[in-house]
Amino acid sequence: MKSWLLSCMHGRGDDRAMRGNAAEVYLDVWPARATTATQVRLRRREADWAVDARDTRGNPIRFCGHGALAAARVALDQGDLAAEPLVFVSAAQRWTGRRATGGAEQISLSFARPPLTACPVPPGAALWLGVEPHAAATSGADDDYLVLEVAGADQVRQAQPDAAAICAATRRALVLTSLAASGPVFRYFAPQYGDTEDTATGSAAVQLGAYWRERAGLDAADYVQLSAGGGRMSVRCHTDTVELSARVEYGAAP
Repeated sequence: MKSWLLSCMHGRGDDRAMRGNAAEVYLDVWPARATTATQVRLRRREADWAVDARDTRGNPIRFCGHGALAAARVALDQGDLAAEPLVFVSAAQRWTGRRATGGAEQISLSFARPPLTACPVPPGAALWLGVEPHAAATSGADDDYLVLEVAGADQVRQAQPDAAAICAATRRALVLTSLAASGPVFRYFAPQYGDTEDTATGSAAVQLGAYWRERAGLDAADYVQLSAGGGRMSVRCHTDTVELSARVEYGAAP
């Protein structure tokens, strides 16, 4: 059984303190047990690559951004580079992957643009987070995403999620965001699914690419996740797609 440990969406240079998120990629079969990193199964088919991801408890992940980045890095290293972009398929979606400008470690994925719907800020949201959101939007089904916007990066940093209150109030994962001078910043909370706060969340950045294009006309920017570990990724929102690009390296997170 072939397997690889990769680190995704971490910093470089002055950003090296951003540790990003780790994923273990397995070719064809799952390992015997769950580990401390997200696990991704990658299977080569005639015209595409099948991708499945599961969390550290062994539960399936519907949309795993850093798992998709890790899978793409491995698949690109296994295949014919002239065939880029490669096509990837999961139970929930289809996307393409290629090497981005900047070398083999820069991976770019293209997903269908998620349809976000503006909505009122839910009552009690300030109590869930300890900060006051002033705008909101939902994405996908009732157990997908709720984007909450606050006034500044400091409020994103200062948020103190109440896991029990979030679980009682909504089935949606919460993406807390603000538009800083350097670009969007965010944090991601999903205690309903065993992840009070994720370190670096590519799936959330895809939602935010659509959100900030609608909200502020922002087509392309670097997105920084203000978690304890930290993550950095680039997002470009097109009419029908959102492109997620990040640094992906073999080995444990720095």
